[in-house]
Amino acid sequence: MTSAVDLLSSARAVVFDKDGTLTDLDARWAPFFESFIEGVAQRHDDGAIADALRVLLGVVPGGLVPELPAAVETGPHIRRLVVGELVDRRCDPSTARAIVGKAEASARPGPLTPLGDVAATIRQLVASGRRVGIATSDGRRNTLAELRRLGVLDLIDTIRCGDDDGSVKPDPAVLLVMAADWGLMPADLLYVGDSRHDLRTARAAGVPFVAVSPRGRVEWSPDPGDACVTTIDELVA
Repeated sequence: MTSAVDLLSSARAVVFDKDGTLTDLDARWAPFFESFIEGVAQRHDDGAIADALRVLLGVVPGGLVPELPAAVETGPHIRRLVVGELVDRRCDPSTARAIVGKAEASARPGPLTPLGDVAATIRQLVASGRRVGIATSDGRRNTLAELRRLGVLDLIDTIRCGDDDGSVKPDPAVLLVMAADWGLMPADLLYVGDSRHDLRTARAAGVPFVAVSPRGRVEWSPDPGDACVTTIDELVA
Protein backbone atom coordinates (compact mmCIF):
# COMPACT_ATOMS: atom_id res chain seq x y z
CA MET A 1 0.00 0.00 0.00
CA THR A 2 1.26 3.49 -0.90
CA SER A 3 1.92 5.93 1.94
CA ALA A 4 -0.46 8.83 2.45
CA VAL A 5 2.46 11.28 2.20
CA ASP A 6 3.39 9.88 -1.22
CA LEU A 7 -0.20 10.18 -2.44
CA LEU A 8 -0.39 13.76 -1.21
CA SER A 9 2.80 14.67 -3.04
CA SER A 10 1.04 14.32 -6.40
CA ALA A 11 -2.30 15.81 -5.31
CA ARG A 12 -3.24 19.36 -6.19
CA ALA A 13 -6.37 19.33 -4.03
CA VAL A 14 -7.60 17.38 -0.99
CA VAL A 15 -11.25 16.68 -0.25
CA PHE A 16 -12.26 15.49 3.22
CA ASP A 17 -15.28 13.71 4.55
CA LYS A 18 -16.24 15.30 7.89
CA ASP A 19 -17.71 12.94 10.50
CA GLY A 20 -15.33 10.12 11.36
CA THR A 21 -12.57 11.81 9.37
CA LEU A 22 -12.11 15.27 10.86
CA THR A 23 -14.18 14.63 13.99
CA ASP A 24 -15.19 11.68 16.18
CA LEU A 25 -18.36 10.26 14.62
CA ASP A 26 -19.54 8.27 17.64
CA ALA A 27 -18.91 10.99 20.21
CA ARG A 28 -20.88 13.49 18.16
CA TRP A 29 -23.72 11.49 16.67
CA ALA A 30 -24.42 8.46 18.89
CA PRO A 31 -26.01 10.71 21.58
CA PHE A 32 -28.03 12.51 18.90
CA PHE A 33 -29.48 9.34 17.42
CA GLU A 34 -30.24 7.84 20.83
CA SER A 35 -32.14 11.00 21.74
CA PHE A 36 -33.85 11.11 18.34
CA ILE A 37 -35.01 7.50 18.58
CA GLU A 38 -36.31 7.94 22.12
CA GLY A 39 -38.14 11.08 20.99
CA VAL A 40 -39.85 9.19 18.17
CA ALA A 41 -40.79 6.32 20.49
CA GLN A 42 -42.28 8.65 23.10
CA ARG A 43 -44.35 10.57 20.58
CA HIS A 44 -45.52 7.40 18.81
CA ASP A 45 -46.24 5.64 22.12
CA ASP A 46 -44.87 2.34 20.85
CA GLY A 47 -42.50 0.56 23.19
CA ALA A 48 -41.16 -1.69 20.44
CA ILE A 49 -40.26 0.97 17.89
CA ALA A 50 -37.11 2.20 19.64
CA ASP A 51 -35.34 -1.14 19.21
CA ALA A 52 -36.60 -1.43 15.64
CA LEU A 53 -35.18 2.00 14.78
CA ARG A 54 -31.84 1.19 16.38
CA VAL A 55 -31.56 -1.86 14.12
CA LEU A 56 -32.78 0.06 11.06
CA LEU A 57 -30.36 2.97 11.54
CA GLY A 58 -27.44 1.05 13.02
CA VAL A 59 -27.31 2.55 16.51
CA VAL A 60 -25.64 0.39 19.17
CA PRO A 61 -24.50 1.18 22.73
CA GLY A 62 -21.79 3.83 22.51
CA GLY A 63 -21.66 4.15 18.74
CA LEU A 64 -22.94 3.78 15.21
CA VAL A 65 -22.56 0.72 13.00
CA PRO A 66 -20.27 1.48 10.02
CA GLU A 67 -22.05 1.59 6.67
CA LEU A 68 -25.56 1.65 8.15
CA PRO A 69 -27.77 4.75 7.71
CA ALA A 70 -26.95 6.68 10.90
CA ALA A 71 -23.26 6.56 10.04
CA VAL A 72 -23.33 7.35 6.32
CA GLU A 73 -26.70 8.56 5.02
CA THR A 74 -28.06 12.07 4.65
CA GLY A 75 -30.62 13.63 6.98
CA PRO A 76 -33.41 13.58 4.36
CA HIS A 77 -32.77 9.88 3.68
CA ILE A 78 -32.83 9.00 7.38
CA ARG A 79 -36.04 10.95 7.89
CA ARG A 80 -37.67 9.02 5.03
CA LEU A 81 -36.58 5.71 6.56
CA VAL A 82 -38.04 6.55 9.96
CA VAL A 83 -41.27 7.94 8.53
CA GLY A 84 -41.59 4.73 6.50
CA GLU A 85 -41.13 2.62 9.63
CA LEU A 86 -43.88 4.57 11.39
CA VAL A 87 -46.22 4.25 8.42
CA ASP A 88 -45.56 0.51 8.35
CA ARG A 89 -46.78 0.51 11.95
CA ARG A 90 -50.05 2.09 10.84
CA CYS A 91 -49.18 5.67 11.61
CA ASP A 92 -50.74 8.29 9.33
CA PRO A 93 -48.00 9.71 7.00
CA SER A 94 -48.58 13.34 8.02
CA THR A 95 -48.52 12.38 11.69
CA ALA A 96 -45.37 10.33 11.11
CA ARG A 97 -43.61 13.29 9.48
CA ALA A 98 -44.62 15.53 12.39
CA ILE A 99 -43.33 13.01 14.94
CA VAL A 100 -39.99 12.69 13.16
CA GLY A 101 -39.62 16.45 12.76
CA LYS A 102 -40.28 17.15 16.43
CA ALA A 103 -37.99 14.34 17.60
CA GLU A 104 -35.18 15.58 15.35
CA ALA A 105 -35.59 19.17 16.51
CA SER A 106 -35.33 18.17 20.17
CA ALA A 107 -32.33 15.80 19.78
CA ARG A 108 -28.89 17.17 20.57
CA PRO A 109 -25.47 15.93 19.40
CA GLY A 110 -22.59 15.14 21.71
CA PRO A 111 -19.27 17.03 21.89
CA LEU A 112 -17.41 18.03 18.73
CA THR A 113 -14.12 16.15 19.09
CA PRO A 114 -11.39 16.71 16.46
CA LEU A 115 -9.40 13.67 15.34
CA GLY A 116 -5.89 15.07 15.51
CA ASP A 117 -4.88 18.67 14.88
CA VAL A 118 -7.39 19.34 12.12
CA ALA A 119 -6.81 23.10 11.91
CA ALA A 120 -3.02 22.84 11.70
CA THR A 121 -3.15 20.12 9.02
CA ILE A 122 -5.58 22.01 6.80
CA ARG A 123 -3.61 25.24 7.21
CA GLN A 124 -0.50 23.39 6.08
CA LEU A 125 -2.29 21.99 3.03
CA VAL A 126 -3.53 25.45 2.05
CA ALA A 127 -0.08 26.95 2.62
CA SER A 128 1.34 24.36 0.22
CA GLY A 129 -0.92 25.74 -2.53
CA ARG A 130 -3.49 22.95 -2.52
CA ARG A 131 -7.24 23.46 -2.75
CA VAL A 132 -9.25 21.95 0.10
CA GLY A 133 -12.86 20.75 -0.06
CA ILE A 134 -15.40 18.99 2.13
CA ALA A 135 -17.80 16.27 0.91
CA THR A 136 -20.12 15.21 3.72
CA SER A 137 -23.53 13.59 4.18
CA ASP A 138 -24.29 16.04 7.00
CA GLY A 139 -26.53 19.07 6.45
CA ARG A 140 -25.09 22.41 5.39
CA ARG A 141 -26.14 24.42 8.44
CA ASN A 142 -24.48 22.04 10.88
CA THR A 143 -21.46 21.51 8.64
CA LEU A 144 -20.71 25.24 8.44
CA ALA A 145 -21.14 25.60 12.22
CA GLU A 146 -18.77 22.72 12.94
CA LEU A 147 -16.11 23.83 10.47
CA ARG A 148 -16.26 27.28 12.04
CA ARG A 149 -15.76 25.77 15.51
CA LEU A 150 -12.81 23.75 14.19
CA GLY A 151 -11.26 26.99 12.94
CA VAL A 152 -11.08 25.92 9.29
CA LEU A 153 -14.19 27.30 7.59
CA ASP A 154 -12.32 30.16 5.93
CA LEU A 155 -9.73 27.71 4.57
CA ILE A 156 -12.21 25.55 2.64
CA ASP A 157 -12.73 26.28 -1.06
CA THR A 158 -15.79 24.10 -1.70
CA ILE A 159 -18.26 22.34 0.59
CA ARG A 160 -20.71 19.70 -0.61
CA CYS A 161 -23.39 18.66 1.91
CA GLY A 162 -26.05 16.00 2.11
CA ASP A 163 -28.98 18.41 1.91
CA ASP A 164 -27.65 20.39 -1.07
CA ASP A 165 -29.48 20.15 -4.38
CA GLY A 166 -28.00 17.63 -6.76
CA SER A 167 -25.76 14.64 -6.21
CA VAL A 168 -24.78 13.18 -2.83
CA LYS A 169 -22.28 10.50 -1.90
CA PRO A 170 -21.59 7.88 -3.17
CA ASP A 171 -22.41 9.49 -6.51
CA PRO A 172 -19.00 10.25 -8.08
CA ALA A 173 -20.37 13.56 -9.36
CA VAL A 174 -19.76 14.97 -5.88
CA LEU A 175 -16.00 14.78 -6.54
CA LEU A 176 -16.08 15.18 -10.31
CA VAL A 177 -17.85 18.53 -10.09
CA MET A 178 -15.30 19.78 -7.56
CA ALA A 179 -12.45 18.76 -9.84
CA ALA A 180 -14.06 20.46 -12.84
CA ASP A 181 -14.75 23.65 -10.89
CA TRP A 182 -11.09 23.79 -9.88
CA GLY A 183 -9.87 23.06 -13.42
CA LEU A 184 -8.36 19.75 -12.32
CA MET A 185 -8.53 16.12 -13.39
CA PRO A 186 -9.99 13.60 -10.92
CA ALA A 187 -6.54 12.05 -10.48
CA ASP A 188 -5.29 15.44 -9.25
CA LEU A 189 -7.55 15.13 -6.19
CA LEU A 190 -7.10 13.11 -3.03
CA TYR A 191 -10.22 12.07 -1.10
CA VAL A 192 -9.90 11.28 2.61
CA GLY A 193 -12.71 9.45 4.41
CA ASP A 194 -13.54 6.87 7.04
CA SER A 195 -16.03 4.50 5.38
CA ARG A 196 -16.58 2.24 2.41
CA HIS A 197 -19.28 4.74 1.45
CA ASP A 198 -16.48 7.29 0.96
CA LEU A 199 -14.29 4.71 -0.75
CA ARG A 200 -17.02 3.89 -3.28
CA THR A 201 -17.36 7.60 -4.05
CA ALA A 202 -13.63 7.93 -4.72
CA ARG A 203 -13.33 4.73 -6.75
CA ALA A 204 -16.29 5.65 -8.99
CA ALA A 205 -14.76 9.09 -9.61
CA GLY A 206 -11.24 7.81 -10.28
CA VAL A 207 -9.89 9.74 -7.30
CA PRO A 208 -7.13 8.30 -5.05
CA PHE A 209 -8.42 7.50 -1.55
CA VAL A 210 -6.91 7.64 1.94
CA ALA A 211 -8.78 5.76 4.65
CA VAL A 212 -8.91 7.21 8.17
CA SER A 213 -8.84 4.19 10.47
CA PRO A 214 -8.23 4.88 14.18
CA ARG A 215 -5.99 2.51 16.10
CA GLY A 216 -7.75 -0.70 17.04
CA ARG A 217 -10.13 -0.63 14.07
CA VAL A 218 -10.09 -3.67 11.81
CA GLU A 219 -8.59 -2.87 8.42
CA TRP A 220 -11.10 -2.69 5.61
CA SER A 221 -11.20 -5.55 3.16
CA PRO A 222 -11.06 -6.52 0.39
CA ASP A 223 -10.23 -2.93 -0.65
CA PRO A 224 -8.70 -0.85 2.16
CA GLY A 225 -8.07 2.19 -0.05
CA ASP A 226 -4.80 3.43 -1.46
CA ALA A 227 -3.34 4.43 1.93
CA CYS A 228 -4.42 4.41 5.56
CA VAL A 229 -3.88 6.87 8.42
CA THR A 230 -5.07 7.04 12.02
CA THR A 231 -5.67 10.82 11.80
CA ILE A 232 -5.31 13.34 8.99
CA ASP A 233 -2.17 14.70 10.70
CA GLU A 234 -0.25 11.87 9.02
CA LEU A 235 -0.88 13.42 5.60
CA VAL A 236 1.63 16.16 6.35
CA ALA A 237 3.87 14.31 8.82
